[in-house]
Amino acid sequence: MAEIAAILDTYKVAIDAQFSDRRVRLVPAAATTPTSTGATTTSPSTAAIRGVLFEVDSITFGAGLQDGQQYPKLIGASAGIPVMNDAYVGDTLANAFAKYDQQDAPKFNGSSLNTISILGGINDILSNGSTDVVLRDVITQFVAKAKATGFVVVLCTLTPVGTKFAASVTAAQQGYVTAYNAWLRANYLSIGADYLVDFAAIPEAQDPASTTYYQDQLHPMAPLAALMAAKWRSTLAAALPAQSITAAPADDAFSVQAKAGSTAGQVTLFGSVGSQWYNVGFHNTTDGRHVSPEIVLNGASTFSANIDVSALPNGPFPIDVSVWSGPTAQIRKTTRVTINVSNGAAISPF
Repeated sequence: MAEIAAILDTYKVAIDAQFSDRRVRLVPAAATTPTSTGATTTSPSTAAIRGVLFEVDSITFGAGLQDGQQYPKLIGASAGIPVMNDAYVGDTLANAFAKYDQQDAPKFNGSSLNTISILGGINDILSNGSTDVVLRDVITQFVAKAKATGFVVVLCTLTPVGTKFAASVTAAQQGYVTAYNAWLRANYLSIGADYLVDFAAIPEAQDPASTTYYQDQLHPMAPLAALMAAKWRSTLAAALPAQSITAAPADDAFSVQAKAGSTAGQVTLFGSVGSQWYNVGFHNTTDGRHVSPEIVLNGASTFSANIDVSALPNGPFPIDVSVWSGPTAQIRKTTRVTINVSNGAAISPF
């Protein structure tokens, strides 16, 4: 447990430095919705979703992801609803419940933030020695309080944790995760929740050893976070506002080209944009990380960015270049450029 606590402390330091001003933001950057979400979990609830408060831990906070890749932000942008992410690194379900009256209840608003989505329990198991039975009691009380406030309550199953996340992760702890998920599926309605989003049922989430979908056998990579957002949306589709499907801006021209940079270790990406685009972002297709700072257009019709390829391995390097329609409720358009790298230099053809 001490080892896990140390890992979480490391995350806290890094995340606080990266996102200190972004813990609470409404309606984030948009993203393309993936189609592979696993079997959709249905619910008889007819409660409309007008805005969502997300809780509890680093998986929801988005540890290790770029701003805008966290699944709550993807949900807010694609569904066209306000979201508030109150999750933080290292939080436990028990602690989130204990702070409910101070942290969550005051944020309820029947017209703009009427839903709470709860994903938590992994830190209770890994750091606090809790079992699935303990989690059942906590979540039952949590739901009761949230319903009494007036929240529509969404519960989420836990994605798995691998034994290599920390040496102290045991098969028994993994079993508690599985047992808790099974109990949630069978009992979420009877304890008063409105919806269950079965993240654990997403096919791509099954193997925590996957380096495509997991950073460290616990925290999602950007592709899995996107699938989680899609799963959440598909589960609650009937309750989301009809206007959540938004048309692209009328003036949405966007083109990207590549050319040799000012040095052998650089390549320049440049292009033209329509008048309604707000900014341009450049991300590694594989892991979603920035390869160059975003450019705020301020009405400009062209853009140019230098990408450093000097430290990249030989071979093709795909980059997603995206434009957004604004800093808040956004529409995104993306095109992919592949740079061929040899001995630390970009080579033709680009």
